[in-house]
Order: sequence, then structure tokens, then C-alpha cells
Amino acid sequence: TDGHVRRQRRDVMTRPPRPSPHFTWEEVTVRWSGGVRTPGADLPHLTDRQAAALIRVCRLAEVIRTDVGAPVHVTSGFRHGDKLQHGDGQALDLQVRGMSPLDLIARIRRLHDAGLPPGPRQVIAEARGTGLTGPMDEGSGRWVHIAALGVAGEDWAEPTSRAWLTTSDGKAYSTWSPS
Repeated sequence: TDGHVRRQRRDVMTRPPRPSPHFTWEEVTVRWSGGVRTPGADLPHLTDRQAAALIRVCRLAEVIRTDVGAPVHVTSGFRHGDKLQHGDGQALDLQVRGMSPLDLIARIRRLHDAGLPPGPRQVIAEARGTGLTGPMDEGSGRWVHIAALGVAGEDWAEPTSRAWLTTSDGKAYSTWSPS
């Protein structure tokens, strides 16, 4: 046990103080449960590989934040035990207060088409029964999922043909393209 504790401390100490200038480790490891938001809930489970992936996806979020000129709020980031990109630290769910998911996905697509570094693997405008055209505010049930491309040796290292999607219920996904 003592060796495990020492290793955990060393891992934490080798991490930069923040994954990016405008995002904290607590923010990108937030967990929602029963309507309660707990920043940093999954931070104790974060490995160095997952931390490196979170740094990559935070770079993408920083570019988005600069473009919209407003704070970008993380509603979900690394989720310990998740079998998808959130579990690998490669995805964030974002809200920009007052902006709709469709407006934000269109801005991200414009950035992507202009050579956004690093390019996203997947962007999904999401809503849970509330429609995609209303504003993303806390508790609105609206957000945009962004996922970074994995690097060699990681899952999700290949581009997907379903990179730009929308969903209003989390079950049925439609391909999205700018109009």
C-alpha cells in the first residue's frame, strides 16, 4: 500500500498544475450523480495516459473558448470506468451559456475547416428532450460533446466517418453538416 501511495503522489506531482490555461483538473474530472455536480470526483482515478489525453482535448476547448470569446463550461470530462472516449480522457461535454448546441457545433466546424489544431475526432450537439436550438445553460439538458483523436497506441486513434452528429435523446444520432 505504501508503494502505491508513493506512486500516486509522484503521478500527481508530474502533472502540470492545470491541463490548460482556462481549465482545471477538478473541472475536467467532474462527475454528475443524482443531479449533484462534484468537481474532481474522478481525479483520484486519473492515470498519466488519461491526463495526457485530457490535455489534448483541453487544447481543442481552448481554441473554441478563444473563438467564442466567452467562458466554456465543462459539464462532463474524464469518467472513470466509462468504456467510451470519456473513460480514456479524450472527451469533454461543453456548454457556452446562452449559445445553442447548433450554434456551437457550427462554430467548431468553421474552425475545423480553417485548420483547427488539434482537429477533433468527433463533435456532437446534444440535448435531452429540450431541443438543439435553445440556449445551453446549467441544467438545460443541452451541450456539445468534443472528442480528440487518440495518439498511436490509444483507442480512438483513427478518424471516424461519424464525426459530426446531433442527438435530441441520446439514442438516435443524425449526421450534421453546415447549411
